This record gives sequence, C-alpha cells and structure tokens, in this order.
Amino acid sequence: MSTTQIALDRINAVLNAAGLDDTIFSLRDANSSLFLLLFKKLFARTLPGVQAAPVGEQEHAANYEVLLRAIGDDVLGMDLSHLSPTQLAAGELAPLCNLAEIFSE
Repeated sequence: MSTTQIALDRINAVLNAAGLDDTIFSLRDANSSLFLLLFKKLFARTLPGVQAAPVGEQEHAANYEVLLRAIGDDVLGMDLSHLSPTQLAAGELAPLCNLAEIFSE
C-alpha cells in the first residue's frame, strides 16, 4: 500500500470516528477546512481568527497555524512546532499523516 493511501486511510478513519459522513479520495481534499471541521466536531468549539473559506495556500497556512496552536496549547499541552503550517497547506504527505495521527489519538 502506498504512503498516500495510508494517509488517506488514516484521515478517513478520523472522519468516521468523529461521526462525519465523508470520505476523501485525494490529499487535495485534506485541507485546513477539513481539519478545522474535525476540530469543531471533536471538541465542540470553533476557533477564532480562521478564514471560513480559505483561498490559496497562504490562507490555508494561516488556518493551520491557528489549528496547531489550539491543539498544541489547549488540547495536548505540547509543542507541535515540528508540524509546519506551510507544508500542511502545500499538501505535503508527512505532515498531513502526522496531523491525522494526532487527531486519531
């Protein structure tokens, strides 16, 4: 199984566990809006300061930055600086896998 498929499977498992009736078939669909929706569903809160309909990598990166700060500080109490908002916004495989893994735990 390819690394991309492993990432997709991991993200889809998190979507399912969160009770979201959605499946992604491409990493292009795994953007900041999807992970913000997961955060809202799992933790029953909306994060302030995010773009509701981000356009382009820069706005997705800004959303990921808010999301990572909330997860790191408020949920896990740990540093997530190893995850780059820019790499996540670019759809890089390893950071997306790592973020999906964080949500799955």
